[in-house]
Amino acid sequence: MRSSTNLMVYVLLGSAAFAQDDALRGKTAMSVYVNIEGDKEISAAELRLSIEEQLHHIGITVLPHGDPPNYPVLLLTIDVKSEQHSETRPATVPGRFPRTETQSVTITSHPYTLTVELKQLAPGQTPQMRPIRDVTIWKKTTSATTSALMAWVIGDEALELTIDFVDAWLKVNGRHPHPGQTQPGAGGWNGAGARRVRPRPGAARFGGQRDFSRGHR
Repeated sequence: MRSSTNLMVYVLLGSAAFAQDDALRGKTAMSVYVNIEGDKEISAAELRLSIEEQLHHIGITVLPHGDPPNYPVLLLTIDVKSEQHSETRPATVPGRFPRTETQSVTITSHPYTLTVELKQLAPGQTPQMRPIRDVTIWKKTTSATTSALMAWVIGDEALELTIDFVDAWLKVNGRHPHPGQTQPGAGGWNGAGARRVRPRPGAARFGGQRDFSRGHR
């Protein structure tokens, strides 16, 4: 009975994932926005350029920014929090007769949530209408916690999440090289065909622009 229940859960989850990926079919043009909350060191511009290069390599036309935004919109949201807690650790006090004491230290950690989603205008909505109403047709979210020392990984993890979007798009659309674009060597692409365009570790952590205002939603 348990195996049958588990099989049903797997089938339902697989069907939901397929339905979400299928919503990407025919979406061959989109604009890219990056919204960063709680971290002034991650460069939204650097991330946006990396994502746009990723889309261009698989044949997606990258639309320019506009007011209102040019839909569909691929939106990457990075939400970083900062938490502190105290820990008691042993410490050796030097001297003629060294001894071990305890001391309290403050540890800073950064819980973060990454979300990549493709949005399109809501049914019946036109770009001229205000406020703009859109709907999400594809979405993936992940959460984790990192130390202050390793906070640079957040930008890299965000790019990995956008690669998941690229892989899902390729599953239903295949690759559409732009005119004159040649197929790169096999070593530069993963199994699904998505090129891993990633900056050096921590390269996205400079600047502090916000590319996408929540007021546009």
